[in-house]
Amino acid sequence: MLDQYFVFLHEGEWKISHDEKQDGPYVSQRAAITAAVARARMAAKRGKHSQVMVQDEGNAFREEWSYRNETLEVPALRRPARRN
Repeated sequence: MLDQYFVFLHEGEWKISHDEKQDGPYVSQRAAITAAVARARMAAKRGKHSQVMVQDEGNAFREEWSYRNETLEVPALRRPARRN
């Protein structure tokens, strides 16, 4: 079963929903995402398949982070390729 954390904007405040419970508000979307990923990582360490979904501007949800098949995928921090 997938353990999902939803980061969403409600009445101008960023919150997290998990297992029908809400947490927040957070000072920013990034703060809510960071908290949700931390919780999802803890669940992943306990062997749960975890996922963080974030509400976008169109009110749809996109995947921000996930743990599946024994691989931790860290949120992408894109760095320019090194040039030799």
